[in-house]
Amino acid sequence: MRGATKTKTNMSLQRITCGAASGENLIHTCDPCGRELGRIRGVALVDGSTDLTELIDALKNNSKEQNAQTLFESLVEAGKIHIISETTGTYDGGAAQTGDGYGDEETRLLGYLHTLTFKDPSYSGNKDFYERAENEHWLLIWRTETLLHFSDKPATIQAIAPVEQDLTSAVVWNVTATWKSKNKAEIAPLAPLAKYFEGCWEHTEG
Repeated sequence: MRGATKTKTNMSLQRITCGAASGENLIHTCDPCGRELGRIRGVALVDGSTDLTELIDALKNNSKEQNAQTLFESLVEAGKIHIISETTGTYDGGAAQTGDGYGDEETRLLGYLHTLTFKDPSYSGNKDFYERAENEHWLLIWRTETLLHFSDKPATIQAIAPVEQDLTSAVVWNVTATWKSKNKAEIAPLAPLAKYFEGCWEHTEG
């Protein structure tokens, strides 16, 4: 009686993970030219349905700086972007939201709750603006020293204007924006759009 024939196959064992394999195409860059300085120095509220991918790509490409300005201006003119050019404020970088872990993991990362706060010194003429802003959802653009940062999910806005007893205190809008996302803020150079975050800009007809 002839025995059964065994066929050899080449097999490899590969660990399956959710998302890209650990370390795959992971590159850390070192910048010897300096460090970015803080403060939320300017903010733009962007209609929550707006796709900013083309604008971000243009900002990152040195040969497309003029295109970035054209795209930005067209969104401003269409009422999709509202610039609050000079502010002071902070961004918490995103607070981790965790859930139950499985196996040996105590917890697992679900995403981040992002909180950005800023003060707008243009007080008296903006009651209607902030009342409307509180009832809509916005993508956020904010600037630090030389960079622009972009949220990838719409945020909710809360704005209050407390009055302090100090006779020399300023009445300003204190704005808090919050959004949930698994992603970090996108980053792009400020330089092509820097002029829009200096002084006051107003959309005029004609």
